[in-house]
Amino acid sequence: MPVQAFQSILAHADDSSRAAIDVPEDFIRAWLHFLMGLVYSNHDEHTSFEHLTVADSLMRTGMRTVMDSLSEQALLQKSAVLPLEVVSLASLTLLQDLTSKYPNISETYSEFLKALVRPTNLYPEVRLSNWLRRKTTSR
Repeated sequence: MPVQAFQSILAHADDSSRAAIDVPEDFIRAWLHFLMGLVYSNHDEHTSFEHLTVADSLMRTGMRTVMDSLSEQALLQKSAVLPLEVVSLASLTLLQDLTSKYPNISETYSEFLKALVRPTNLYPEVRLSNWLRRKTTSR
């Protein structure tokens, strides 16, 4: 969790919620690693980087601990699905393209027509006999 988001959430929390927060030990240890990282920054870059990495990890763990302690109930217990959301989810499922081969109706019909024309082009004598049969039966 970014520090700015954590700070924004705590800034908008009410006084009773802020008073109930127990500062995790991870924050104190992160502060010490941050200071050691600054001390070693001029002398040993590798050690400085290690301290700053540990400080970042401890800060993230501490922020996660604080965020988990802000609410006694899980967010999923408070969630609700409104009727319009159910309708939109059902519509999305129904309106999705179920035939992945043909993306739209015009391509579907053109493929169908091509499939009908192909056999008659392969067998011109069948087409001629069908045409003659229709002519003789129409009289």
